[in-house]
Order: sequence, then structure tokens, then C-alpha cells
Amino acid sequence: MAWRRAPNPPRTRSPAASSRRSVASGWQPKFPYPYDETRNEVTDADVTAEREMCQWYTPQYDLLIAQIERFDDNLSRSNGDYGVAGNRQIADAVAANLDQSLAYLTPGRRR
Repeated sequence: MAWRRAPNPPRTRSPAASSRRSVASGWQPKFPYPYDETRNEVTDADVTAEREMCQWYTPQYDLLIAQIERFDDNLSRSNGDYGVAGNRQIADAVAANLDQSLAYLTPGRRR
């Protein structure tokens, strides 16, 4: 996933964007009591999907939240005016990154 960089407003920095692809992993869910009773309802596809989501979460979540918070702060400082301080470009970059994250995390999407 190739992330778009938001322009840097004054006094802030855009977090470095990275790409992420799923790789083979031996991770398996744990089923402590009382969840052990539902173990037979968890499919291999469920485990694979959770494994892939965790691989995304670790490197991408903090980056995405930082971009959203930076945009929110910048927009608040300019009284909600999208026309100043690069707010429109920042909003577009954040929206594109959210769209890419959603596409990656959507079940059944080919990787």
C-alpha cells in the first residue's frame, strides 16, 4: 500500500508513510476459557484475516492516527477553513490513506 504524504503545515511534520504487504506467519489465536467453547466456529479464513489485519495494525495504525490528529489540529487552528494552510491537500492525503487502509482491511480483498 503506497501512502500519500500530506503537505507539511507550519510547525508540523508529516509522518513517514510506508507500504505493507501480508507475509506468511505462524500466528494462531488463543482460546482461553470460556472462548474455548467457540473454537470450532473459527475458520482458517477467519484466522488468516485476523493475522493479516494484525500485520497492518502494528506499523500503520499509529501513522494513520497521527495524520488524522495533525489534520484535525491544523483545521482547528484555521477555524475550519479548508482554503488555508494546505488543509485541502492534507484532507485529500488523509482521505486517500483511509481509503487504502479500508481496502486493505476489507475481507476477501486480494493481496
